[in-house]
Amino acid sequence: MAEADSECLFCKIVKGKIVANKKEHEDDACVVIHDIHPQAPLHLLIIGKRHGVELAVVDDDHLGAMLKVAKKMIEEKNMGFSYRLTINGGRATMVSNHLHIHLLGGVNSERSI
Repeated sequence: MAEADSECLFCKIVKGKIVANKKEHEDDACVVIHDIHPQAPLHLLIIGKRHGVELAVVDDDHLGAMLKVAKKMIEEKNMGFSYRLTINGGRATMVSNHLHIHLLGGVNSERSI
């Protein structure tokens, strides 16, 4: 796992250098905020506190902790079976060079994202 990147947008959010958009949760492993460009009725970002770019290099325990938080948010927000999880990784696929999970709630078969 890479050290925090001083230029990384999500590292700055994790460290409190940038104010997060409506923080929903924070623990030792991650921060959960609302996406500023939502693609669903409820669009949360689960951002790991450890900087990592690729899924292949993220510690399994850290990824597991992030997924547990995703499960907790699904339950707390009463999403039932109407949600989608997307893990963004890789330098070419992200606005931020930091592995994160999108939790999109309120999605159904009639709505494509």
